[in-house]
Amino acid sequence: LYYNIPSFNQVPLSACTAGTDGYCCNAGIYNVTFNSINNNSANASAGYEDFTSVSNSVSRGGTYSLSVQTGDQFEEKVFVWIDYNNDGDFFDTGEQVFSDMNLLPNQTHTGNITIPSSAVQNTPLRMRIGSNANWWPDPSPCTNSYYGQFEDYTILVDPWLSASSASGTVAPTDSSQITLNFQS
Repeated sequence: LYYNIPSFNQVPLSACTAGTDGYCCNAGIYNVTFNSINNNSANASAGYEDFTSVSNSVSRGGTYSLSVQTGDQFEEKVFVWIDYNNDGDFFDTGEQVFSDMNLLPNQTHTGNITIPSSAVQNTPLRMRIGSNANWWPDPSPCTNSYYGQFEDYTILVDPWLSASSASGTVAPTDSSQITLNFQS
């Protein structure tokens, strides 16, 4: 039996970049919580942040809560995209999965994301989260934000087989024992 085990060490495709054009007043993303991801970050002063090494597994048809904390000085919009078909962009139908604008003093944007049955399985997929000042146009996943920022994460849909990461090399005539976990 031969099976190529997908790894979170693979970087999800991305055909476009996003960034930050301006920073002021504690704007940007401070925390993202989605399923098993709970990641604090430095806010828009850091510009774009690549957290594709921060990942989690989700299931087709599953609904997962999302929470994004933004700055405390002005109202911000938050948008989330997931490249469900792994074509490197976020412009296909259904790939914008969340949008919200907070009203101060609330700094937290919350909602639910349901994973569609058409999502590519067993392949690292990019999830992009963007924030922007509420008085600027809505951010696009492939532009720069003004008084906000973008962060990328990795999700893996329905991994039916997983293995703990191994180190070292196994020569063709040698063997190595690993633990496999099957999920139905």
